[in-house]
Amino acid sequence: LESNKPDISIYGDVTLENCDKNLTVVGNINSESINIKGDLSTDTICNFGDITINCNNLKVDDLRSSGSIKINCKELISSDFYSDKSNIIGDIKTTFLTTNQLTLEGNINATGITYQSNEELKTDLNKP
Repeated sequence: LESNKPDISIYGDVTLENCDKNLTVVGNINSESINIKGDLSTDTICNFGDITINCNNLKVDDLRSSGSIKINCKELISSDFYSDKSNIIGDIKTTFLTTNQLTLEGNINATGITYQSNEELKTDLNKP
C-alpha cells in the first residue's frame, strides 16, 4: 500500500492483529487480539474463544465471542453484541446487548439488554 493512503479497506474475511491506520473490513474479522491505531469499522467480528480489541472507535454490525471480550475504545457502535463475559472501557451504543457478565467504564445506550445476574452488571443502567 502507498504510504500516503489514509485508510485501509479489506473485502472478505480476515485474521489480523495490528494496523497502524484506520481500517475498514467488509467481511468478518477473527483474531485473539486486534490492535488498531485509529478507527475500526467492520461487518462482523465473530470469534471462538477470547478476544481483545484496542482501537480509537469501533463500529461493527455483529460482534460475537464464545468467550470473553475485552474492548478499549472511545466509542463502540454495534447492532448486535454477544459474549459470555464483557469488559469494556468506552461508551457503547447498541441495539441488542447479550452477556452473562458486564464490566463497563463508560456510558451505555441499548435498546435491549440481556444478562443473567444483576450482581455481575457493574454499571448503572439508569444513567442518561
